Formats: sequence, structure tokens, C-alpha cells
Amino acid sequence: MNRKKPISILALALVMVSCFALGASASGAIQEITAALDPTITVKYDGEVQAFLDAKGSRVYPITYQGTTYLPVRAVGNLVGLGVEWDQATRTILLGDPEEGVDLIEAYKPYTKYGTSGNDQFIQNSDKMNITVGGVDLSHWICFDYHGWTDRLRTMSFNLSGKYTSLTFKVYADKDTTLTIKGDNDFVLGEYQLVGGQVPQTITVNLMNTTQLSFIRDGKDYSNCYIFDTVLH
Repeated sequence: MNRKKPISILALALVMVSCFALGASASGAIQEITAALDPTITVKYDGEVQAFLDAKGSRVYPITYQGTTYLPVRAVGNLVGLGVEWDQATRTILLGDPEEGVDLIEAYKPYTKYGTSGNDQFIQNSDKMNITVGGVDLSHWICFDYHGWTDRLRTMSFNLSGKYTSLTFKVYADKDTTLTIKGDNDFVLGEYQLVGGQVPQTITVNLMNTTQLSFIRDGKDYSNCYIFDTVLH
């Protein structure tokens, strides 16, 4: 089969995304609408009838709203081999190849290093010392190390110069821990209650192009909290 029109299909997908985005941004909030799911509409690509499927493999159909027909962006992307992902933290549809991203631990050194008692608040492993936490082998990581005789609140801060919109990382704590992430002017970007001993969880934070990024850990005596696989976009 001759597929000559990937650019036009991509353009169609972008139009569909922008149409939905325009409707939402016009009022600054999500709006409920009444639309028609229309399985009677046939879509042909290069003369062949297409059956659109969602991420779970279920059949999906075009939607009509106020005289305009909308096609599911993921299904159209699959049709032309275009990657489609959803970033829940930033509520962003990602088309095409994912960005490679920047490793926070590799690229940046924190400028907050000591607690009020003068002891190290955390360890940033830059020597590729291998450890295993939560059943995962790590080669580079950041660890909040608390032994009960220094400050319970541990903080590390990075100067990101406002370059990034999101951060994805994994975190593991051996004891119940509260992890708070703050941006400029101590604005809370996220707060997470970590259950001690559970498998590492993945967290994505909307950075909103913050300049200062701070991790604040609050937990019990004699505990460790590891942050790793840190990717900035």
C-alpha cells in the first residue's frame, strides 16, 4: 500500500489537538459539552477503510460537535507511526519521539549542603557507587541520610535557571517519609507521603519553569530516602 500523506495526517492530528485545547483555554477551565459519538462515519486513508483503536485495543469512533468531526489523536498517530503520550502532571499531549531529557543528578550540583548543626543533609553520589534499594540496582542517586541526632528536616536545592517544565524521578524510603518539592518563593510544587519499605514509586512534577528547585524530606529517626532516575524536560 502506498502511504504518501503522513504530513497531512500529522497536520490533521495537530489540528484536532489544538481544537480541543482552544475550547478549554478560552475559559481557562474544563467545560462539559454535548457531542455525538458517530460509528456511522467511515474514515479512509489511501483508499482503505480504517478502524481506530485506543491504547487498550478497543474500537473507538469519530465524534461530531457543532458541525466538526474529531478523530482520536492516539489512533491517528498509530495510523502513521507517530508516537502519542500523555503527561498527566502538565496535562500535555506529547506527539512524536519523546525528548531525551536531562539527568538532574548528572547535570546539576545542589547549593544547599549543610544543616544548622553543620552535618551533611544528604549525599549526592557522583562516583557511580552501586547500591541496591527497594530491589532496584542504582548507579547514581541522592540520599537523605538521617540518624536522629541532627536536623530532622533535610533540604537540597538546585538552580535550574528556569529551563525546564517538568521533572520525573523515582523515590524510595525505608521509613515513612514526607517529601515536599518547592519552587520559587517556597511555592509547593508537590507533597508526597512515602510509605516505608514499599517499592520505589515514580513521580512527575510540573516545574512551571521554576528557577529554584528544592527537595525537603521529613521522616522518622534512623532512616534513608533515595531519589534516582531524575529526568528534566
